[in-house]
Amino acid sequence: GTLREGHAAHAEEVTRFGLAGSDVVLGVLRKPATLAVGWGETVSRIMSVLPAEEMSDITLVSLTGGVNAYASAVQMRGNGESGAAQTDLIPTPLFVSSERLAKALLAERSVEVTLERAKAADVALIGVGAVSPDASLWRMGAAKPEELDEAIAESAVGDILGIFYDKD
Repeated sequence: GTLREGHAAHAEEVTRFGLAGSDVVLGVLRKPATLAVGWGETVSRIMSVLPAEEMSDITLVSLTGGVNAYASAVQMRGNGESGAAQTDLIPTPLFVSSERLAKALLAERSVEVTLERAKAADVALIGVGAVSPDASLWRMGAAKPEELDEAIAESAVGDILGIFYDKD
């Protein structure tokens, strides 16, 4: 197969995941509801195929910082709306440069309120990322290449919401 065929097969697979995932999400949500969302390629695909009319009684809330990544995950439409009743994004980057800055941001009231809403969500939709240059964290530029090297050196096998885990 050619590289183009590989990309086409990947796109088709992600679309199938998106359609199946949207069916699951719609099957478990009992409106009105709050849907907490992570981000990444599969989550973005699921959000993009959820019908706008199904989102009217759904409040969306992000599970991490990284507002730019969520712009696609909550599927902003042409009029700048997600179709959701409300969308709350944590107003921070996904990763910050120091623990001190992370603690300061976590102490901000707007961050606290959004995190409280995320914790109280009825349903959470998250992706599980790989430790690979092809993973969303690196492909979308949310993590630096040297962070991939660090994750590999520490035996990470994946991430959930930007938190790495090993085989155990």
